[in-house]
Amino acid sequence: MEKSHPFRVLCLDGGGMRGVYQTTYLNTFTERLCASTGRSNEIDIGRSFNLIVGTSTGGIVACALAAGIPLAEVRKLYVEHGQQIFPYQLARSLPFIGNWIVRFLGLGLHRGNAALRSVLIDTLGYSTIGSVYADRGIALAIPTVDLNRHAAVVFKTQHLQRLNKRDNTRTLVLLCQIDLFDFFQDTYPAASCGVVYLSA
Repeated sequence: MEKSHPFRVLCLDGGGMRGVYQTTYLNTFTERLCASTGRSNEIDIGRSFNLIVGTSTGGIVACALAAGIPLAEVRKLYVEHGQQIFPYQLARSLPFIGNWIVRFLGLGLHRGNAALRSVLIDTLGYSTIGSVYADRGIALAIPTVDLNRHAAVVFKTQHLQRLNKRDNTRTLVLLCQIDLFDFFQDTYPAASCGVVYLSA
């Protein structure tokens, strides 16, 4: 009888700057594991999972883990560039200004999207879903919503032969940017000609 192996899945939720909590927690966990086992080198936590799933900011962490980016570098992305990626966070907490002016008008989203794209290219390069799976054997799934069809869409690795290769050439940077920024930037001008995705 053939021995079965567990299929390990890591799911990471969204929440903007809360991505720093995910990276800090996972980094602390691996540091404690190294200390308790006497390992001196850093653990590649992405290799511990067969599939990593992430929505919104969790998608950024998921793509980085799948690509083998050290957690300390991913955390630095949030700490050093968080204010540029998520502008007007203080104003968002104010009752009238945050709910009506900042959120409704989408203030800072174009600037935040540009900052995010720049940081992601520096961090993830031009790796694709297919190249990460071929190099590291780690599958990715990034759930989103197609606002034109009001339907769920999951960008995923072709980890089974019966799946199509639709997403194999999509870059990790593109997957990380399929979120609220694209919704506000593209919804009105692209409503009649393109597909607009929003993280679930």
